[in-house]
Amino acid sequence: MDERLRGPYHPRDRRLQKVNAVKPADVQPMTAQYIKPDQMTIEVVGDKSMISEQLAPCAATGDSNN
Repeated sequence: MDERLRGPYHPRDRRLQKVNAVKPADVQPMTAQYIKPDQMTIEVVGDKSMISEQLAPCAATGDSNN
């Protein structure tokens, strides 16, 4: 996809180096502002009988949508 938008990769292209240079401290202010764990919903799709035991430690509430 990137090649279709920006052309083929060139060794002098520094985008990958810039992405790899990002440190956790660089993005933590943004994540604190926009990512709210207490407001998150996790959707799991699969055979409940096969995965419910594995997911039990992750359950925050007793809510369950069968």
